[in-house]
Amino acid sequence: MLSYLSQILSLEMKLYEMEEIRNQYCYQIQNLNNIVQKNLYDDKEKPEGKWETMILCGLAYGFFGFIGMFILMAILGSTTERGMLASSVVGIIVCIGVFIFWIYGNMQDKAAWRRNHAWVQDTNAQIQKNAQNANREIQLINSEINRLDSNYNMLLNTLDRLYNANVIYPKYRDLVAISSFYEYFSSGRCSQLQGHEGAYNIYENELMGRTIIGKLDDILYSLDSIRENQYLLYSELQRSNQTVNRLSNTINNAVSQLQDISRNQEVIAYNSEVTRKNTEVIKWISVCDYLNIR
Repeated sequence: MLSYLSQILSLEMKLYEMEEIRNQYCYQIQNLNNIVQKNLYDDKEKPEGKWETMILCGLAYGFFGFIGMFILMAILGSTTERGMLASSVVGIIVCIGVFIFWIYGNMQDKAAWRRNHAWVQDTNAQIQKNAQNANREIQLINSEINRLDSNYNMLLNTLDRLYNANVIYPKYRDLVAISSFYEYFSSGRCSQLQGHEGAYNIYENELMGRTIIGKLDDILYSLDSIRENQYLLYSELQRSNQTVNRLSNTINNAVSQLQDISRNQEVIAYNSEVTRKNTEVIKWISVCDYLNIR
């Protein structure tokens, strides 16, 4: 029985690892999609740049400024010849001032547009480059997800073969229960599944007494809380989480450099380990079938 539980536990842990790795992949793809979908900046309309237009507009503003000043001087009573001359001089000065001010403002607008235009062009070019790289990274990750899914389904089929022997009651076919059963048997707390002193009864009593936690999501939320009463599961999850983090970092580095993940030595080693474990369990099943034992 202990060997049987050991085979199931090893597959359950591998499947957990692969689910977590896949979650990391999907999170990366989500972030990369945000880069791909980033909008380009709109460029402002270029201001009028013809000198003929600028001069004509400047003269028009100056002329109206001159007329306005002339009228103002007339209203103020400067209707004498000297007054009219003074108003004409002031009007001309105003005309020139308005003209220069308008030309300067237009030139400043053009300079600001050129700066903004250059920034928009450079920024949009970088956004497009980032999007191209992100699309390439997404392709690499999706390729690895396909390989991961293939290996996952392979292990899942092998696990189903173990469970289909109907040694374990369907209610207890999950990682938390199997790890508890393995710990009970390996520590000598029980020698059978059924009965008053069997693994099922011990497990249910510990759940009811809240000595252990039965839901994996709750365990993952507060992993340290199971260290005392579910030490085997705690140790296995810690080890698996380290594997997930190490492999995720490796893949992140490979993808960021646009490298083919399938050629990464650590990824190759992990996939080989998955295949080796699956082959090992299948051989164990074949031997048990031949000997008609579990």
